[in-house]
Amino acid sequence: MANESAFDNVVASGLTGVITNTTAYGVLAAGTTATSDIQNVGTGNAGQVLTSNGAAALPSFEDAVGGGEGAKMWVNLDGDGVIAINVSYNVTSITDNDDGDYTITIATDFSSANYCTQLNAAPDVDIGEATYTTDNLTAGTVRVLTADATGTIEEDALVDVVCFGAQ
Repeated sequence: MANESAFDNVVASGLTGVITNTTAYGVLAAGTTATSDIQNVGTGNAGQVLTSNGAAALPSFEDAVGGGEGAKMWVNLDGDGVIAINVSYNVTSITDNDDGDYTITIATDFSSANYCTQLNAAPDVDIGEATYTTDNLTAGTVRVLTADATGTIEEDALVDVVCFGAQ
């Protein structure tokens, strides 16, 4: 037949085409080995990555390594006028203490007040260059102050805060 596929030929020769050496949600790898053309690599564990072991070997799951962990808390907020959370992760609420002075409450606290913060603020057009700092870090809150180029505390249209550390 003109439209006959390789799969049709396999089924016609009595094979089902069903792979039976699988694990639920497992990763299959193709290649010729002593046992099969298709090998089940398995599922790995949370936090692991699939790593190549070269052209002649199956890949394997290994613990991810790197320079640290991902962000444990982040928020993008509208700090101008009535403040509001635009989008966030691991944030319970924000408090408008005063113009340019915000306290962010963290849903799952850090293990201590010794964590890293990264801030970014986009000033209103009339403010000019923005400066920003954190103040009074606790395991469960971070206070952010935004200011104009002269150091005067001012509201900023957009404030981003990202925190890294142990929880």
